[in-house]
Amino acid sequence: YIDQNRDVSPLRKASDALLLDNSHLSISQQKEWLAEQFERVIKEKN
Repeated sequence: YIDQNRDVSPLRKASDALLLDNSHLSISQQKEWLAEQFERVIKEKN
């Protein structure tokens, strides 16, 4: 919260950023999600 609301250079999410809500995911599930997103983005770029 503090970084997003500071007066100078507030922290902002990039327009093309991916958001992973890992509240209920294991580390293994997070890795799997990341690998899937990586593959999807690479395929879109090629």
